[in-house]
Order: sequence, then C-alpha cells, then structure tokens
Amino acid sequence: MPSGMWHHMEYLESSFSLSLRALSTDYHEITKGIFNFFILRYFDRAMHGVADNSWTKFKPNKAFKNAEKQLPKHGV
Repeated sequence: MPSGMWHHMEYLESSFSLSLRALSTDYHEITKGIFNFFILRYFDRAMHGVADNSWTKFKPNKAFKNAEKQLPKHGV
C-alpha cells in the first residue's frame, strides 16, 4: 500500500492482520505522519463519539471513492 493512501478493510470472518511501517526520509512524508499521529487520530476518535453511525459509514465510502479515482491513474 503506498504511503498516505487512505484504505479500508472489512473482515467477513475472524482474522488477524499485521501492518508494518517504515520511517520515511522525505520531509513532507514525516510532517504528514506527525500530523496523522498527533491530530488526525484524535479527530477520528472524536467523530466516532459525535457522529458514530454516519462517520462509520462515511469512512469506507470515502475510501472506495478515492480508490476509484486512483485506479485509472495506475492502469487498472
């Protein structure tokens, strides 16, 4: 999965997943990672409390729309 790609996974059965990450040497990627870690995750957590159902539905829909935009760019 390319760095910075918003993704969504749903498991149909019980499962286990493991995500491995590597630190980037690119300043822009480091800045984005810091933003995600210190700000975006708290925003996501707050949205689950404020707009639980609509936020939970919005996220996979947004991920699918983003994927549909990217597919033609990559020849898929």
